[in-house]
Amino acid sequence: MNSIVELIATLIGALIGSIIAVGVVFLFSLIMAWPVEILWNAELPNLFGFKYIGFWDAWFILLLTGILFRSGKSTSNSSKS
Repeated sequence: MNSIVELIATLIGALIGSIIAVGVVFLFSLIMAWPVEILWNAELPNLFGFKYIGFWDAWFILLLTGILFRSGKSTSNSSKS
């Protein structure tokens, strides 16, 4: 009985930790969208005639570039001879 309670406590702790981690990553992405919006609106409409963007447009651009330019492979030194 005691091991079941410990297992449930461990699972709940892992769930709470996962929720906090996802929340921190989402909050960081929201914070990083603000400079994207400011820099876009400061330079690109004047240089190239692009339209001004809002906060959520900047967040989507940040998300899209993160998906497109993320490296799918990791490098390790153990495979080098």
